[in-house]
Amino acid sequence: MNFALVIIALLGMFATYLFGFWQGRTSKRTFDLSVTKAMPKVGVTLTLDKRQINPPAFPPFYFLIARIYNEGELPARQLNGKCRLFSPANQLKEQVIPIAHDFLGATPHNIQSNRVDGIDGPIRGEQDIDMRVEIDFNYIGIPDDKTKSYNANYKYDKQSGQFLKV
Repeated sequence: MNFALVIIALLGMFATYLFGFWQGRTSKRTFDLSVTKAMPKVGVTLTLDKRQINPPAFPPFYFLIARIYNEGELPARQLNGKCRLFSPANQLKEQVIPIAHDFLGATPHNIQSNRVDGIDGPIRGEQDIDMRVEIDFNYIGIPDDKTKSYNANYKYDKQSGQFLKV
């Protein structure tokens, strides 16, 4: 009879161990998923901002706006890099806009170029232009404090009037 009690006790301990192990694995997966969801997820959208600064008889001016956003729950810190607006065929003056921002939480950070000259005709569809943007910056992600990088290349598509990622 004592032997049967020992076997039952051992089986109970083994079942408790398996249940605890299974519960621990499930908790670890849930924690890993929540940390992954919280990590900074940085991205960029590009737009050309049309501004009529002079009287309407004159063509408008255009400015490149790069909007850096974070879809993660945790912020990104110490953004450092550049945004380069250029044309491989030298159809417009190259501009390099520095990216330097201490903290990127839920509120996006906008960077603006100087006036982009010589694109009024191509924007209206009168001629073609090969306009490109390179975005390259590093940031520190929380909670792991590791440096991550964001690199993307965009090309202006005159049919949609937008910059498309290439």
